[in-house]
Amino acid sequence: MKKQISKVKNVSKILQPISMHQDNIIHLAVHSKKLEPLQQILDIVDNDEQRHSVTSSVNAYGNTVLHEAAICRNYEAVQLLVKKNKELIDMKNDSGETPLFRAAAYGNTKIVRYLISQPGQRVLSFERRVQLKGIHRSKKDGTSILRAAIQGKHFGTALELLDLDEELEELDEKNGTSLYMLAKIPYVFKSRDQMGFWKKLFYHCLPAVSGHDDSIDKIKEDEDPDIERDLQENLPAGSDHEKKVENGRSGRVNKVSCKLNISIWDVIFQGMNIIGLSVAKKLWKEKRDCVLATELAKILIKNDKSFNQNYMKSVNDDRLPDEKKEPGNYPLFTAVRTGNVELVKLILKEYPQAHEQINHKKQNILHVAAMHRQTEIFKLVKSKEVPMVRLARQIDVNGDTVLHSVADTQHYKGGARSGPAYQLLDELEWFKRVEDIMPSYYTMLHNNNEKTAREVFEENHKSQLQEAQQWIKDTSQSCSTVAVLVSTLVFAAAFTVPGGTNGKNGRPILINSPIFLFFTISDIISLSFSLTAVVMFLAILTSPFDFDNFLDTLPRKLSFGFALLFMSVATTMLAFASTIFLVIRLDERRRWTTTLICCAVFFPVSVLALTHFPLFASFIKPWKYFYEHFINWTARPRVRNLVARFLRFPQSKDRQG
Repeated sequence: MKKQISKVKNVSKILQPISMHQDNIIHLAVHSKKLEPLQQILDIVDNDEQRHSVTSSVNAYGNTVLHEAAICRNYEAVQLLVKKNKELIDMKNDSGETPLFRAAAYGNTKIVRYLISQPGQRVLSFERRVQLKGIHRSKKDGTSILRAAIQGKHFGTALELLDLDEELEELDEKNGTSLYMLAKIPYVFKSRDQMGFWKKLFYHCLPAVSGHDDSIDKIKEDEDPDIERDLQENLPAGSDHEKKVENGRSGRVNKVSCKLNISIWDVIFQGMNIIGLSVAKKLWKEKRDCVLATELAKILIKNDKSFNQNYMKSVNDDRLPDEKKEPGNYPLFTAVRTGNVELVKLILKEYPQAHEQINHKKQNILHVAAMHRQTEIFKLVKSKEVPMVRLARQIDVNGDTVLHSVADTQHYKGGARSGPAYQLLDELEWFKRVEDIMPSYYTMLHNNNEKTAREVFEENHKSQLQEAQQWIKDTSQSCSTVAVLVSTLVFAAAFTVPGGTNGKNGRPILINSPIFLFFTISDIISLSFSLTAVVMFLAILTSPFDFDNFLDTLPRKLSFGFALLFMSVATTMLAFASTIFLVIRLDERRRWTTTLICCAVFFPVSVLALTHFPLFASFIKPWKYFYEHFINWTARPRVRNLVARFLRFPQSKDRQG
């Protein structure tokens, strides 16, 4: 860069494009993130007219030097350019974006505050409220500056914009509101749900940093006191000046405590980076994004007027509302569709009546939750007993009930469990769960195609049923083959006595050894488990393969069979280890040999457990469901009395009374 600057002698050389994007040397100078290259170029220019021409030059995207400086966080260059040419603040690129808009889109909060603090960048609305100048609020396609910040996940910058312009969230955008955009990024709110125990514990120990800067590194920068002063002095006439001053003071106090807190944790992070734990800083950023996004969501929800509107009237009109403008793309249904549980909770907490909103298809929150398999949101709505009666009876424009929505596979993305049979089980359990909340006569209602919910479900899941049938047959055949091999092996081992037998009476020579007893028990258990597993897999192969069978008997049989097979393999390896110990007769001087043998024994068992863990987790889930129902059944007083009478437990008169 220094060599290129030294070759520049006049303005024509400065304006000459030198990159594929038609950037000239002054555009590239600001990307160094230093002030010196830009200062050297501007010193070459003799008069103000040439300086205006140089700083106003644009590249292929219509970006001026100030646009580029705002993008690459060159704060000193931004200050110098604004000082040399204040008209740059209002210049737009080909997309209709000002430098302030670009700074917000890239999360450069400090530059955003500086540009807004300049004279004339804020005006008064008709309601006498302070807002940004119109050219900064949105770009050519209608996207607002607030939405651009949220889209880039710069929630601190978005909060700063709302502090400086209270009416930004009220902008009418053709692509949806800012809250709608926030509802489309649920993973920001769910950073804690996808962590292990230790990671989650460390997450809770991290401080929730205050302040609106998006980057931890940027918070440590010194706050420019001139910005705070200019923000107060350059308020439009007639605004509440004292209120802004007080807010600025409290903000500065938060910044000081914030920077002190970060300085301490930054030392900790540097130490963790040295020992290879760089994930700590990333985890802190995740928590910060979660905290800022939640704070932003609360503000946007509180100021969103759409939740107070009655959509029933608009939907019952002859003209159905357009999907892109009316509730079809509104925040609540978007949050439900994407599984943004935290945002749904915040909306329903602020506006309890939002339960009864309906979209352009006359679908309520239950329809959308059922259609997209959002179980957590379904549980949340189900816990609200008052509106549940009306929600379960809602029928959409196609005549579909909530149960019909469960049968819809258009939005099905595959189950959480592995294996087609268990994915079908998930669908059947989901259908059953929704069916339980429906009035009995609603389950038999026909839609506009003259089909009940059950008929639609079986029709849409026909191919999945065929896949599940083939998968469970293949799995049962493979597992039964392995079980037969294991049973053959342990049966033969039972008659091949370790250490041999006494030639006179046929008794095992090592019969008095405790290890021999352990071998015998392991061999018997392995044989029993493997043969029982064979029986279970044969029972599966001879069972019917209808929808109801995949909900009740087949998953339990397969779970039980796989558990027996796993235990038979484990006990077979234990029997093998005990045989080795009996034959070799290790003493205390060969402990390392014992350790190696134990490792060799448990290695195949461990590999089997690890490789089949996702499938094994699928096996456990149906038994958990069965166990819960069994506990509820045994908790009934009549059942308890029958059990007590059978076991002849004496019951006191007080209990009988």
